[in-house]
Amino acid sequence: MDRRELESLRHAGIDEKSFEAGQSYISALTNLEGSRVLEVVEGADQQAAQALWESIPCEQCAQIQVVALEMAPAFITASGAGKGDQGAFTKLWAYS
Repeated sequence: MDRRELESLRHAGIDEKSFEAGQSYISALTNLEGSRVLEVVEGADQQAAQALWESIPCEQCAQIQVVALEMAPAFITASGAGKGDQGAFTKLWAYS
């Protein structure tokens, strides 16, 4: 992930994955156009989702046009706020 390129991040996705029979979770931020994982953090809560967004520079968040994410309230809340002063993302697509 150190070699990741964020220049063309227009369509982002956030999802969670469980391990060990659902006892441990990670959350991942992906570039949906390039089918690449950009960041992975432990947990599947609002704090994890916020950590994913904080891993992206503000100027890159401003270029995101669409965010696809799981319908988990924590993910929706963290993504609905956008990042810092940038405001909310214009389109959120939630799925279950």
